[in-house]
Amino acid sequence: MIRSWVNNNFLQNEYLRAMRMAFAKSFESSMHQVTDSSGKVIDKSGDMSRATASLLFIEDRTTPDANKYGAQTRTPYSLSVNATFSKNLFKQIDFGEVWNIPVQDVFVNGQHFTFTTAGFELYDVSSDPGSDGPGGVPRWSPLDCGSKLPGIPCQRFFKIVPNGGAALNPNDPNTTDPGFCSVDPCQCATGGCQTTCVNNQTICNTSCASSPDINGCLLACKVSFDSCVNSIPDYQLTAVQRFDLDWNVGTPPVDPAFRTNFAWQWNAVYANTIDIDLDSGKNNSIDVDGDRKEEQILEMEDNLGRRYTTHDAAEGKNKDKPKAVINKVWVIDQQKGDLDVSEPPANPFNPPGLKENMQMFTYTQNGTYLQILEGKLYNPETNTTVRSVQKKDQVDIIWRFIQLSNDTGRLCGNGTPAWWDVPNHEPNTDQNPAVEACNNCTSSIPDADGIPNIQQTCFDETTFMLYVRSQVHDRRGHKWITDVSGP
Repeated sequence: MIRSWVNNNFLQNEYLRAMRMAFAKSFESSMHQVTDSSGKVIDKSGDMSRATASLLFIEDRTTPDANKYGAQTRTPYSLSVNATFSKNLFKQIDFGEVWNIPVQDVFVNGQHFTFTTAGFELYDVSSDPGSDGPGGVPRWSPLDCGSKLPGIPCQRFFKIVPNGGAALNPNDPNTTDPGFCSVDPCQCATGGCQTTCVNNQTICNTSCASSPDINGCLLACKVSFDSCVNSIPDYQLTAVQRFDLDWNVGTPPVDPAFRTNFAWQWNAVYANTIDIDLDSGKNNSIDVDGDRKEEQILEMEDNLGRRYTTHDAAEGKNKDKPKAVINKVWVIDQQKGDLDVSEPPANPFNPPGLKENMQMFTYTQNGTYLQILEGKLYNPETNTTVRSVQKKDQVDIIWRFIQLSNDTGRLCGNGTPAWWDVPNHEPNTDQNPAVEACNNCTSSIPDADGIPNIQQTCFDETTFMLYVRSQVHDRRGHKWITDVSGP
């Protein structure tokens, strides 16, 4: 009962302290001025790294115990909090502004680490990536870049289409997205396009362009009819392709009986400035690299060398540019940070985060783990009655392991990308001062500073494993004495 009460009291107190810290970090990140290495202010509006502050605490504390000899063991405690107290919730992020990348703060037995949960990436999409998307659809379209750019090859991107989202305006001449649809689009056939839409609607033909939209399906007929006119028979994905959620043709897609009410599906987006429009925000969150997870496009460049940016979009500078194929995209990728917290994990057999296994080594003073002295009932020399003396003096070395997703250079310098001015394979003490060594993390041979890596907090750049080594000094005791020297 005592142990339970003490534990609950400790956790409640630590949770309130952690929540206050999270609010403070969120506020401070939005109010401070960002400076470069020379001290020059480069962003007066603060940063977005902790627009929503996320803190994780892990502590190995002695276990409260009411037995004769007191606490003898340790119990791991962990808690996580999130808080938002920022003026920069809607601040625009530009490519390369590393101070705006979201981070998570992790505290392990007093050691503080900051892990990014996203990263900047540049993708060249001007050639065939050599892989397929949902339903075995190639990510490269060799003949046409959508119905508006026939005869020009380009990449196919893919995006998640949620159920219930309204289809685009069928009267818009640039419409290329039919929204969520649970049936096959129209296919080229004699006399035009034919299919049966939701609720057994009429057959699609040339009148489809003026028909009302029914659950996005007749709009799909319109788009596919335009495609037939332009001799592009396979512009939109079939239902089987749309509902191939894991991009594995060897596994069955969503059963047709559940497709109408299913939560989401895939659809194709072609790499051109019509399908992707930074001005309106149309399709700027799509899967660019084929990992089945969407990235946010910040900048792009077409085949004529013209740049399109989100800042130019806000100022209206992207308008009236001719239709063109996209060759390069600059994105913020949620899978390129120190920690990829998206689901499903890239490696389900070794997901990122704090590992369950840990090790603890105990070193004692003069080889004594716990010294206990039971004195005589009465000592005539001092006129005192000694009840007991207990003394403990030890150091616990606790190993914990955190599996990261990437080597971003924020723990140890990796040379690329050059966001951090840190020598290759050297600890990045500016971003994570708790990291003391890089690689050979289990080596017992002293390195240049005379300390073996096995005794230090170390990051392995090959396995992306962070070895957190904490030294906890446990020095305590008591001496119960009754003084009987009075008159």
